[in-house]
Amino acid sequence: MGSPPAGRAGYAAWAARLRVPLHFALAVLVLGFAHPTGTSLAAGAALVAVGLAVRAWAAGHLRRDLTLTTSGPYAYVRHPLYLGSAFILAGFALVAGRWWVGAVVALYFLLVFLPVLGREERERTAAAPADYAAYRKQVPALVPYRGRYGAAPAAHFDWQVFRSNREWRASGGCALLLALFYAKMLWG
Repeated sequence: MGSPPAGRAGYAAWAARLRVPLHFALAVLVLGFAHPTGTSLAAGAALVAVGLAVRAWAAGHLRRDLTLTTSGPYAYVRHPLYLGSAFILAGFALVAGRWWVGAVVALYFLLVFLPVLGREERERTAAAPADYAAYRKQVPALVPYRGRYGAAPAAHFDWQVFRSNREWRASGGCALLLALFYAKMLWG
């Protein structure tokens, strides 16, 4: 994977490029040290389901050909895909049943997701400075604590857009990982 380059922009580019392999490495680590119980599995799976639902909702609105998406969950948070991922990570940390795994997962989110989020913020600001500045002023990054974005178009969820964003892969990966946790609970 190589060492991250120096500087904020270099590190964010490294994290963006390697986040998928890093996800797999984290999954192996969490699964390896997990001690799931029926309760931790059920509670964690519920959080994973919430995260997948948020990601799916976002994927049905995210048109990569547009400079700025403000419909659906993007009317409430600027980065709903990362919000969904935070729920998923929290869910798997909960399934693991070990407090220190939760700390590792939280550190992973801080060291991988937040720099990539910052990189995307800079890219969107450069692509549409005035529009993104207004949007950023009205819509929080991750926690939906304000009302809906006023200028959001009335676009609806689009299955074609969802499929083109290949978000179904996240659901498949999470289902497989939950099945592995279940197997570990039964036979581990």
